[in-house]
Amino acid sequence: MKERFSKYIKSSNNEIHVSIGIIEKLKQIGEGGNSIVYSGLLNHKDVAIKVFTEFNDKKNLRGLKQSI
Repeated sequence: MKERFSKYIKSSNNEIHVSIGIIEKLKQIGEGGNSIVYSGLLNHKDVAIKVFTEFNDKKNLRGLKQSI
């Protein structure tokens, strides 16, 4: 799933549309067991987003709750 999402980002000119606007100039800055972290620009401001690519059991849910 991580590889598929990374290919999607590259094929969409390194941007994604989200409910609050378009995040542009996405660049991967990290990766973990269940997610990928990107930096980018939203309305000309630096942002970071974490994309969960695997979410299949209660252990993953506990990890998500701890990181929030």
